[in-house]
Amino acid sequence: MLYQDSSIVLLGNLVDILVTLHFNRRNMINIYFYRFDDDKTNLFLVAVHEIGHALGLDHSYDTRSIMYPSYQSMQKKDILPQFDRASIQSVYGKKQSSSSTSTTTRYTPTSKTTRFTETSTRRSVTSSRSPVTVPGGRSHPRCRLFIDAAFDHPDGTFHTFKAGIIWRYLSDEHRWDDRVQLFTQIYPGIPDQLAAGVYNSRRKEITFFTHEKVYRYAVDNQNHAKYQSEELLPRNLRNSILGAIYYRDEIYVITSKTIRLFQFGIIYQQSKDRALSEEFPSFTGTVTKAFSHGNLHHFFTSDRLVYVWNERSRSWPIFAQPMETSWFACLSTETYITNDS
Repeated sequence: MLYQDSSIVLLGNLVDILVTLHFNRRNMINIYFYRFDDDKTNLFLVAVHEIGHALGLDHSYDTRSIMYPSYQSMQKKDILPQFDRASIQSVYGKKQSSSSTSTTTRYTPTSKTTRFTETSTRRSVTSSRSPVTVPGGRSHPRCRLFIDAAFDHPDGTFHTFKAGIIWRYLSDEHRWDDRVQLFTQIYPGIPDQLAAGVYNSRRKEITFFTHEKVYRYAVDNQNHAKYQSEELLPRNLRNSILGAIYYRDEIYVITSKTIRLFQFGIIYQQSKDRALSEEFPSFTGTVTKAFSHGNLHHFFTSDRLVYVWNERSRSWPIFAQPMETSWFACLSTETYITNDS
């Protein structure tokens, strides 16, 4: 099944795993590959979960599933229950065999629609790079994952951050960039686990939030980020920030149900929370992530829906729609490049 997936996406998810290991090397004593008899983090389980994402699987909220969003210990024999196998087969089809040859079902692109063809796995094939339309209108795999932070970068691209990796969305070309970079290649000194990020176009500064600290970077005329400072968050904001938006020419931090003005220094410690439903009428969700794209403020919720607030018109152009297909980086990514064997 691996060769039928996008090699770029698969590589990216495997890089996520390696980066996570890199930044956790001090804790490697607590990470095991094949021990299933204790409560330590088992890398084999983590790898299977992340490869599931690479193959296109979303989180499952069945506690028996390897795709359950939170780490949980399980026995090796229970790693791939039948419903997880059915999920991957629903994407790529079941392997079929006969007495003379073995075949697998794969999808190939046509000019208008996607069709399924049977290809012998014993036949000699050559690799080519071609656009593939994903069956069933599935969006780009990056659209199906909650990201850690995101904002419009002054270079004209949209930066998204996940587990130490930067993925760019090329807004002018309406596609995701295949290249990936480590956080530290562009933002020296930034930790790999982020809670939010925002670009202040008025001050030409990028601000990152972790669960404990806030980091500031100045942006020069060549759009290079230069580290400025870091400081602890006040206690009442620690472990609660889930997103940040650039709203009314100011930075606002978002929690699961509230919005708060953020300013460096003592002022921001005195600002008060407001319910999101008060600031954005009719909003009813529980936020898991929030970011800005121009004057559009995106709120992703625990039920995997997206709400987009237009600051200029003070209205919802997108209200409670599936996150996988309804925000700007997913509307136009039904077709992407893959290595099709």
